[in-house]
Parts: sequence; structure tokens; C-alpha cells
Amino acid sequence: MSDSTSGGAVSSGAISIGGVFSRTFASLFSNFVTFLIISFLILLPLPIFNLLAGGGMASPPQAIGVGYLIAVLINMVLTYAAMGAVVYGTVAYLRGNPAGLGECLSRGFAAVVPVILVAILITIMGAIGMMLLIIPGIIVFVITAAAVPAAVVERPGIWGSIKRSAELTKGNRWRIFALLVIFYIVMMGIAWVLGLAGLPVLVPDGSIFAIIVLYVWSGVTTAFFAVFGAVIYHDLRVAKEGVSSEQIAAVFD
Repeated sequence: MSDSTSGGAVSSGAISIGGVFSRTFASLFSNFVTFLIISFLILLPLPIFNLLAGGGMASPPQAIGVGYLIAVLINMVLTYAAMGAVVYGTVAYLRGNPAGLGECLSRGFAAVVPVILVAILITIMGAIGMMLLIIPGIIVFVITAAAVPAAVVERPGIWGSIKRSAELTKGNRWRIFALLVIFYIVMMGIAWVLGLAGLPVLVPDGSIFAIIVLYVWSGVTTAFFAVFGAVIYHDLRVAKEGVSSEQIAAVFD
């Protein structure tokens, strides 16, 4: 992972780790109800399938089978479909013009096909990388961290979104790696605490309660991760290209 060692000022093209998290939480909590409704609406087929499949993604480890794998695929497709709408809402918020539920959904669905195809391509490349001693997979996920937001905002095509992300992340990849590690630790820490409280987040048991808990957890994490990715994309463009939030969102006018 190539990176620069510049000091962190925006003029140097470097993003701020603290700034990314600050804007992420500000964007998420200012639009919490809207973003959660988006996630829950789009992810609704997942718990329905899990119920019909006798557990699906909420199956206990010893009962993982075809139903689980199909549920994982459904979850991935629906998650990225929801992310497209939340990314639009986040960019609009950072512009200073928060979008409503209907606008987020319509704009997100307009980009849903390229977003899902970009996500599938990233997943395949990342999986191959993970099989090659893990590190190449991590590099893939770092380089493509801005690909989904690029697909929503700029719409450069499937491979164009990957290339655009590679261009934007260059010089900030160690910072993005640190951001992803911190995000993962935070989410796993929350899941662990919920597990201690008796909620089957990390180790589901296939029950209806586990299916509901997984659905709620998926909705919250989808919204959080979508906002997180949109802010990374926004801050990379501001830092590297010197554009404003208004200019980034102007493509939607």
C-alpha cells in the first residue's frame, strides 16, 4: 500500500482520521431516522427469507448450509442497494441541504445496478486477495473504499468507479486502513457488548428473536457504514481536488 507521509493538513491532500469520524457521526445522527428507515425498508426481504429458510443468516454455526449462503448473497445485494440511497443522503447533508426519504430512495435506486455490480466486483477481488495470504485482500478493500460513493455521485461505470477510488485513495491508503480497522473494532466491540446483554448478534441460534436482532443490527450497521464510506469519499475529494461540498453534490442538480 503506497502512501504519502505528509502531515495531515487538507492542503497536503491528506484526510484527517478524526475529521472523518466527526463528520460521520454528525451526518448519521442528523439523519438517523431517515437513514434507518431506508436501511430497514430495503433490507426487509432478508428477515422474511431467513424465516422461510428456517434461520438463514441467523442459523447457528452447526446448521450453516445452502440457506445461509443464499441469505448472505441476499444480504450483500440489499445492503449495497441501501448504501446507495444513504450515500446520496450523506452527500446532500454535507452540502448543507439534507434530503428527504423519498429523494434519497429515488436517487439511490437510480444508481442501484452499478452500485451492486461494483460491490460484487469488489467482493470477488477482495475474496481472491484474502485467499492469497490475506494482505492482498486488505489492500483491495482499502483501494476500493471510495468506489461505491463514486458510483453514486459520479457514475463513471463499474470499472470506472474502481479506478476512480484507486485514484482518490492514493496517498491516503494508510489513513484509510486505520479508519477501517477502527471502524471494525468499534462495531465488533458493540456486537460483543450486545452479546453479553443476551442479544444473539455474533452467535445467532436460528430463533425468530435472533432473526429480528440480526435484521435490526444489519440495518444500523448498513446505515453507519454507508455514511462512513460517503464521508471518506467526500473528504478525499475535498483534500485532493480542492472542491467544496457544494461542487461534489452539484452533479445531482
